[in-house]
Amino acid sequence: MLYTRQKELLYIISRLGSAGKTQLQKLEFLSCMNCDKPTYGFFPYKFGPYSLILQKDLDYLSANGYLDHSDDHYTCSVAEHAIADKARCDVINVTLKRFQGYSATGLMAYLYRAYPYYAINSEKAEELLSAEEMQHVQSMVPDTEVPHLFTLGYEGRSIDEYLNILIQNGVRMLIDVRANGISMKPEFSSKRLAGYCNLVGIEYKHHPAIGIASEKRKGFYNKAMLFKDYRKELREDKADELISLYNDVLSGKRVAFTCFERLPSQCHRHVLVDELVLKFGIKLGVEHL
Repeated sequence: MLYTRQKELLYIISRLGSAGKTQLQKLEFLSCMNCDKPTYGFFPYKFGPYSLILQKDLDYLSANGYLDHSDDHYTCSVAEHAIADKARCDVINVTLKRFQGYSATGLMAYLYRAYPYYAINSEKAEELLSAEEMQHVQSMVPDTEVPHLFTLGYEGRSIDEYLNILIQNGVRMLIDVRANGISMKPEFSSKRLAGYCNLVGIEYKHHPAIGIASEKRKGFYNKAMLFKDYRKELREDKADELISLYNDVLSGKRVAFTCFERLPSQCHRHVLVDELVLKFGIKLGVEHL
């Protein structure tokens, strides 16, 4: 059984006849910019907007016989898959009609001009854009110097959306405050997450000792009581770990604490921030993303 998004890829490739990786990434990006519920999330990478999940889907479709992959191009090896959502199908058809004649380089040049933020990490932008256009791209680069503390949960977010949030906010260091770095969403398991952060120039650190052990979570049915107990731990048993965390916050300049829960009020990371401010009097801006 294929996901709807994977069927969408098969539809696009079958319409094109053959498509390269960069071409597919850019065409999907363009089609996603024109709909309320994008199929994929994207972040600025080496050749502009990029989706790890899209590439993962291409790898899956190739490995399972739906696509043939040779010479960096994909062709369908199965019958065309229809897209059930007519509105989405219409958007894709309009996008293909307008852009299918563009080369991968042509698509990059168009996107860098139309969506300059997605060119900020590009290795090709200077070759394809004028000096004036490059100035516009540089104006989109987020501030990475003014110290700031963020917190971010990955619940309900794709890895692409998650990385884009970090990049948009100029985060330089991601501190994982989970007690256990294993996730039901494999992209967010600590080893993979560290690798993805490295791809976009973000330092990753894991502080498992600052997290709340799963056994302790199970022992509390009320989160208010759980957080009260955790606050006491931070002032006693975990005091040294809190100091270590504080030192990382100071060295990282723009730092984000991460855990699972999307809402900070439902996660221990909000208690961590409160205790850092109370104990060390840090005067950083704080934002829960």
